[in-house]
Amino acid sequence: MWPIRARFRPFPEPSAARAATRHGEAATRTARRSRRRWRDASGGGSFAGGPAAQARPRGRPATERVRPGLLLILDHLTETPARVVSDRGDVLAQNAMDKALHGDASARPGTEHNALWHYFTDPGARELFPAEDRDRAARAAVADLRATFARRPDDARLAGLVRRLRARSQEFSALWDAHHVAVRRTDVKRFLHPVAGLLELDCEVLPNPEHDQRLIVYTARPGSGSCERLRLLRVAGLQDPARGQVEGFV
Repeated sequence: MWPIRARFRPFPEPSAARAATRHGEAATRTARRSRRRWRDASGGGSFAGGPAAQARPRGRPATERVRPGLLLILDHLTETPARVVSDRGDVLAQNAMDKALHGDASARPGTEHNALWHYFTDPGARELFPAEDRDRAARAAVADLRATFARRPDDARLAGLVRRLRARSQEFSALWDAHHVAVRRTDVKRFLHPVAGLLELDCEVLPNPEHDQRLIVYTARPGSGSCERLRLLRVAGLQDPARGQVEGFV
């Protein structure tokens, strides 16, 4: 199925394990710093349920412009994948590691910048996820979009996205009609990458309700096999960014 297969030692040598641990600890520290920088770049106090969330007028259109300070944060996150997405699912910005993991969303035409559209209309998009995880990922994504729709029922662009998805995907239409509502939070996600193999990553979702955007950071637990594979992904992505060709959700 995959164009390139990588072989991994089931028990890395002590030196490799120590290196993987150091890399994972560095990535964790970087993710923590990103939380603080995200609060600064987004105006402070911008997490879900905070003052910014309460102050935002109901029905106001989503903001698509990413703040320069947030783009600078992405540039500084060199050891772990990170991206900025809108609450509609539009991929607004990616760092180099996220492009290596998901593929470059900006290279996709038109509506395919939207992760939900791509997932529900392109069968190849699901290959980034293990088969047993796909239903759960789909349900979570649609429930999150339902929550966005509840916040902005008059958003014409959001309504248009839902209408097009219902017309193109029976699965999306059925999930939408189930009326499940949930907001994305921290999660553990698994990816089947064509170069790095199986990656189990902690997914940290840092929302900025004032601008209807989320900074999403993926980290591997220090000393884990996924930590070593994430290092491989970084090397492969730097050598050939085009290797990451599959676009998933978040």
